[in-house]
Amino acid sequence: AILFEGGGDSDFDQSIVARLFSTEISGVNLLSGSNKARVEALHDVLNRAYSQGDLPIKFFAIVDRDSDGEELPRGLRLFRWDVCHIENYLLDGRFVADAVNAVDPKRKLDETSAIDALRTAARKVVPKILRHKMREFVNGKLVRCIDLGFDPAAENIAVLVSEAVARSKDRILRVADDELTEQALSDRQLIWSQEIEQSFADGTWRSKLPGREILRKFVDEQRLPIGYDALRNLIVSGMVDKGYRPDGMKAIIMEILEQAGLGR
Repeated sequence: AILFEGGGDSDFDQSIVARLFSTEISGVNLLSGSNKARVEALHDVLNRAYSQGDLPIKFFAIVDRDSDGEELPRGLRLFRWDVCHIENYLLDGRFVADAVNAVDPKRKLDETSAIDALRTAARKVVPKILRHKMREFVNGKLVRCIDLGFDPAAENIAVLVSEAVARSKDRILRVADDELTEQALSDRQLIWSQEIEQSFADGTWRSKLPGREILRKFVDEQRLPIGYDALRNLIVSGMVDKGYRPDGMKAIIMEILEQAGLGR
């Protein structure tokens, strides 16, 4: 069985794989999860049960690659897409143009103009990307400062918790003064901005920036007569009709099938 991170739509990861790889995954159970943390935790539980002989089948999990690009450890049967979101695989000018032209034939969009429009949409979501990165960065720094641990056998709980809170407060103040100053955060934002700009320069923005947000902005900017979900499904339908499977997605699915002893 394969577990999927659902992101905004808990069934889309499962749906796109089922549609694009209908023959290869015949007989494989596909399960959708609500978010990355829950999928990874559930995968760990199921994997332990299997290793102890409590489950008759192997379980695999596929989650989105973190948009900040950090290389996180991959578990024995845990996989990550090689793009930010699974929707990044849909940022293909050919299929985007076909989908737009299908709902609005007057557009006569071609592959090049579709890529240009997607790039414009991507640039317009950069502020949102930076806000997300900054919140995640600061939140991580502050959360790591908090430690309410104390002797579980102690009876003076209120005193010990109060002391732990005071220590956490001191750590937060030190981090705020050393690492979270306006200048430090401005320097961090500049680094992220330069990395994003580099992705536009070398063409990797379609894999590194959040495809889900890019497609949503694209729909808004193009003033299409359909919504984001409908366009997304039309793009997938176009890929299915032409027998196209994105290389990165195909590599992961085939590796899972190989490890499961179902190589086809």
